[in-house]
Amino acid sequence: MGVTEASGSELDVLPEEHRTAYEAAEIIGTSGGEVDLEKLAALKPDLILVQFSSDDWDKVGKQLEAIAPTVSWGLDTEWKAFADAIAGAGNVADALKQQKAEFKEKVAKIQKTYGKIIKDTSFVDVSRGDWSDPGTFYIADIGCSEIARDDIGLDLPEAAEGKDPLAYESLPFEQISELSEYDVLTYPVDADSKPTEPFKPVVETNTWKALPAVSSGRALGVFCPGNNSYGPVNRYLDSLDSALATLPGKQ
Repeated sequence: MGVTEASGSELDVLPEEHRTAYEAAEIIGTSGGEVDLEKLAALKPDLILVQFSSDDWDKVGKQLEAIAPTVSWGLDTEWKAFADAIAGAGNVADALKQQKAEFKEKVAKIQKTYGKIIKDTSFVDVSRGDWSDPGTFYIADIGCSEIARDDIGLDLPEAAEGKDPLAYESLPFEQISELSEYDVLTYPVDADSKPTEPFKPVVETNTWKALPAVSSGRALGVFCPGNNSYGPVNRYLDSLDSALATLPGKQ
């Protein structure tokens, strides 16, 4: 098996068995999308799976197809459709079926257990990334917050139709106080339930500590290992479930 290189932050959230599989694979390209075609060809692959921008595909698509049958998806492919397509191409439909059933059960459990909160509570999901400028954060309306909003039904802010996602706008720390209009805050934590390294500067500010949601126990750390397939999304739902369970008056 050959794979393009994963970043340290991507590897940190992988289950152990997936990390072991990655470490046993041949690295045939960079995380930025550069592929060593000679290394790839030397593996004599049975199938090549790629997710590229249209520009990248135009550069190497025909070369990949000359090496082995190639299945390609654009970067804008919706995650559920992408999971279905990957499972079909890789002949692991049975495993996906089980993950889908788990997803459905977890969503139903959260909706049933926290129905009143979902109905009556306003949420905001805030985050920072390695790429964020110093002293800035953003309101997350893409990624795992989409699952919480679109599948669970949490009242979370999102960009107006046709506009760029809110997550694309960096907000200065001076605007942290404006988060006080929301009943519950969610923020990113790692697998050990500690604020992620990029987000630590936010929780260390006095403005964050003074927020009503923070002082009343309504700031919830949630682990999001990814939203590109049912496996990581199911882990996210488990974390969200556990976080909601800590809210006062959860029923």
